[in-house]
This record gives sequence, structure tokens and C-alpha cells, in this order.
Amino acid sequence: MSSPAPRRSPAPPHALIAAGSATQIVATRRGEPVTAAQFMHDVRRVGEALPEGRHVLNFCADRYRFAVVFCAAITRGQTTLLPPTTTPNVIAAMRAFAADVFYVTDDETIAVDLPRASLPGETACSGDSLDIPQVPGSLPEVLTALEKDHEYLLEGGVFTEDLIEMWINLKREEIDAIRLRPHPYEFDMYYDI
Repeated sequence: MSSPAPRRSPAPPHALIAAGSATQIVATRRGEPVTAAQFMHDVRRVGEALPEGRHVLNFCADRYRFAVVFCAAITRGQTTLLPPTTTPNVIAAMRAFAADVFYVTDDETIAVDLPRASLPGETACSGDSLDIPQVPGSLPEVLTALEKDHEYLLEGGVFTEDLIEMWINLKREEIDAIRLRPHPYEFDMYYDI
């Protein structure tokens, strides 16, 4: 008879981007390569420009700018909301869900009924320093962080303490259900005759 799979230790945090050196190419923009150092420089600059709200709507059409704003929000502990459209009723729903929501865009023609955060101008990074922030490495770590810090979800009465607790418990049950069952590859290795 087999015993349950051993509990795995929590996964170590992951680097925000996977770059081995400051000069490694991690993106392209307008056909030009972007190094890891430049990308992290842009993330830090945008992060410094973002307001203190916990929720951001990222309406950047340029893929590179979108990634920079997204990573800047992650490093600041902000949640990026991605609604399917910018119609007034959807924007009103976003405001009802998160009273502190603001938006970022690289398109001057987009205007919605929310506070707008301006993106800083582009500058080249000076030097090759590479300080890549770490983010949680597993769902259990994220759930633990959510247990400790979820007051912002209670604002506006959209979520209740009971609902958040129930959702966290449900996710933990799902994690345990997966953890306690053999992976198909393990089954193939140990039980296939």
C-alpha cells in the first residue's frame, strides 16, 4: 500500500523576469532589443510614478509598455484589473469593486471616468545593475499573503470576510487534493507494469 505523497516545502520565490545578466535581451520594442537592465529600469521608473491605489487598469496598447506597467504594479503589490472593455458600465463596475482604482494608458485618446496615472518619459538606463524583485513562488504562498492582507477587498462591500475565507479554504482543499494524488508521470513510473 502506498503512503500519501510527502508534503513539499514551499516553492522558493521566483524572479520577476528570468534574466541571467543585465545585458540579456528580454524584449523588443519598435524592432530594437531591450536588455534586462533597461526593462527593470523602466519597471522601477513606472513603479515610482504609479499612485498609491491598490488596483490599476492597464490600457496600454503597446505590448512593451503593457508589460512594464504590469510588472511595476506587481512590484508595488498592486492588482492589475483587465476588464474586457472600457464602456461606462464596466468602468462603473470597476469603481464599485475597487474605489481606489486608477488607469494607465499610452493612448492619449482613451479617457474614462477614473483617475489617470501618467507614464514617465522614456530614458535610457545608466549602468548594468540588475536588481530583479522576487514574487511568490507558489499558490500556497499567495494564499498566505492574501490571508494576511485582504482589507482592500472588503472596501465597498463587494467581498465579505466570510467569502474570502471560504475561497482561501476552497483553494487549499484543491491544493491538498492535487498534492495527495500521484502525478500521471509518477503513476507511469511506479504502477505501470
